[in-house]
Amino acid sequence: CQANDNFTDFFMADGTKILICRTLKFYEDVLSDFDFLRVHKSHLVNLHQVKKYLKGKGGQVMMTDGAVVDVSPQKKQALLSRF
Repeated sequence: CQANDNFTDFFMADGTKILICRTLKFYEDVLSDFDFLRVHKSHLVNLHQVKKYLKGKGGQVMMTDGAVVDVSPQKKQALLSRF
């Protein structure tokens, strides 16, 4: 999921993109019990779709579809503790 002002873009495993009229914060709260994690102010990821972690100050995650998502330094430890 990616923040898009007051909307959220969902990127599905099959490559489709869905725009929803809710904030990323809303989905962070709703999906936290389903292994979704906020890794950046603009990104919420499904931990089951993370292929690998790429080291860096905050680092990045590579998703199973090949997409690379930045991880903020503040969220790095939370990610590493669950991945």
